[in-house]
Amino acid sequence: MADLKPCPFCGGNAFIVVDHDAVVDTQGRRWGYTAVCGKCCTTSGLAYTLEMAAELWNRRADNG
Repeated sequence: MADLKPCPFCGGNAFIVVDHDAVVDTQGRRWGYTAVCGKCCTTSGLAYTLEMAAELWNRRADNG
């Protein structure tokens, strides 16, 4: 499983949610992964891989 940083807003634990019914784009990618804070419900936004969702979540202003 992906190693996720604490939520940047509340410090809560995050987890990856997978939508198996997500729509497939024209390049065959299923945008069905997102990281979510279990405390305040902040999300990473949609991603098409587990790794991409974790990368989006772990990105901070000070590390690009």
